[in-house]
Amino acid sequence: MTAGTVVSLEILDTLNSSRNARGDAFAIRVVEAITVDGVVVVPAGTVGRGEVVHAAAARGGGAPGELLIAARSLDLPGPAAPLRGLKLGVTGGDNSGMALGVSLAAGPFAMFIRGREIEIPAGTRVTAKLAANVTAAPPAPDVPTVPPSVPSPAAP
Repeated sequence: MTAGTVVSLEILDTLNSSRNARGDAFAIRVVEAITVDGVVVVPAGTVGRGEVVHAAAARGGGAPGELLIAARSLDLPGPAAPLRGLKLGVTGGDNSGMALGVSLAAGPFAMFIRGREIEIPAGTRVTAKLAANVTAAPPAPDVPTVPPSVPSPAAP
């Protein structure tokens, strides 16, 4: 599979602009298997890792929370498959207009008006792209199942 192939993912952890910090890792999972010429290269259910790139809690004056995340890699047999292109940046509700209006009437008390936090719930579906070529893992060899040998009873 070539670099740039789109991968459908699901975020497995709830992320929040006030509880998460830059560098926090979170789990992701492949939603739809990726096949090349009929061979499954990345099976559905493959897990991986994402990272919080930027997080800031909502602030006084109505400033909203901020959260920017990125997909980093998928855990495949052999080397991990690097990911790119998932940058889910969301801002919380901006209450700065309300804070400005209140500041005209109430002065410094407007700084107590806070914006909203960002929360990305577990189960959110996103997409990312492979950052490098990925080859299909060799199929497991067909190993016949042989029952364990049973010692023969001692001859009388």
